[in-house]
Amino acid sequence: MKNEQGQLREADNRSGSGITCGAGQGGKIDGWLYVAALWLLVNLVCVPYALYLFVATELRNSRLDGIYHFYLLMGIVVLVIGLMLTLATSWCFFTRRKGIREIIIPQFIYNVVYLFCLLWIPAGLFGIDIPARAIVDIGYAVAGIILGIPYFLFSKRINVVFCR
Repeated sequence: MKNEQGQLREADNRSGSGITCGAGQGGKIDGWLYVAALWLLVNLVCVPYALYLFVATELRNSRLDGIYHFYLLMGIVVLVIGLMLTLATSWCFFTRRKGIREIIIPQFIYNVVYLFCLLWIPAGLFGIDIPARAIVDIGYAVAGIILGIPYFLFSKRINVVFCR
């Protein structure tokens, strides 16, 4: 009887319904979660770098007037919000916190807002052409929303891995 209870408890832990979910093989970040982990690592590098570029440009060109100055300040605000969101999402993801859904879904949405603010607005304001690489970035952001949000909302694996 005792052995059967131990086996049942171990099966519950692997399925994510037990008290110590994530303790078995099911608690690892693997499979499609590697894509999310790579995406977060890239964001951890790119967002601070873009923020650095905007701040450096603002400091060098502090005499700019009008729309250029407003655009740089808007970019700094958007990137600071993105940096805070990326740090919080990465912490929740890599420490496998239970509330990952509440923070990663805004992260997916932020990527589209980021591209709108820092790509489409300047294209309209300053009359610049949008490079082909930017179109690919927009595709990645839209794919993140279309594929990532439903995965994090409906995947049973998320319940198993992110259970703390």
